[in-house]
Amino acid sequence: MNMLKRGDEWIFRLSTLALVAVIALMCMPTVAFGDVVTMKLGQPTTPAPYGVYVDPYPILVTDSHGTSTLLLSCDDYEKEIGVGLEWNANRYLLGDLNTVPGTTPKFNATNSLNYSVREMYDAAAVLTMDLLLHPGNEVVDSYALWIIFDPDKKPPTLTAPGADTLAATTLAAVSLKAPTYLYNHVYIYTAITPDRSQEFIGYVPDGGMTLMLLGGALVGLETLRRRFRA
Repeated sequence: MNMLKRGDEWIFRLSTLALVAVIALMCMPTVAFGDVVTMKLGQPTTPAPYGVYVDPYPILVTDSHGTSTLLLSCDDYEKEIGVGLEWNANRYLLGDLNTVPGTTPKFNATNSLNYSVREMYDAAAVLTMDLLLHPGNEVVDSYALWIIFDPDKKPPTLTAPGADTLAATTLAAVSLKAPTYLYNHVYIYTAITPDRSQEFIGYVPDGGMTLMLLGGALVGLETLRRRFRA
C-alpha cells in the first residue's frame, strides 16, 4: 500500500485549511439528521471510457424546499441503475456519519485495506470535491473512488492510469489528517432500500460558493496526478 511521504502532507496543510474553514463557516448549512429526499437519475453526460459513465451524475433531488438538479458521485461500482429510476434516500452530512439514526452509510464495515468507514467516506468526499472542481480529473477520480470501497473487486483492468495509486494515497492522507473542513459541506445520500439504488455523495448546494472556497484545500491532488504520469 502506498503511504504518504512527509513531503506529501500538504494535501491537508493546516495553513491552507485554516483560511478555508473560517470563510466556510459563513456557508454552513442547516439540515435535519437523516432527512428523507426523493431522487431521480438524469442522463449522464460524462465520459464513459471503459463502458461506464464516470462521476458526477445529474440527479433530481426533491425535498421539502422543492426540486433541484445536482451533480453527485456514486460510490458503488457494482450496482447498476438506469436513467429515470426514482428512489427515496436518507440525506445527511458527512460529519454526521454513523452518529444518529438515518446516518448509516451503505458501506458500513472496514475495507480489506483496514481503513475505517470514516476514512473511506472522508477519502470519497475529497475525490468528489476534486472532480467537481476539475472536470478533467473525472475519470481518474471516479475510478479511485470506486476502488476505495471495494479494493478486492476493482473496476475493469483498463482502469484510469494512476487510479489505484490515487485511491491508496487519498486514504493514507485522510488517515493522517481527517478533512474536517468538509464535514458540514458534503452530503451522503443512502437509499432507504439498499438494493434499489447506488449511494451518492455531493457538496451541499449553495450556489457554488462553498465549492469555490474549498478548492484551495484540494490543490495538492493535481500534483499527485502529475507524479503518476511521470
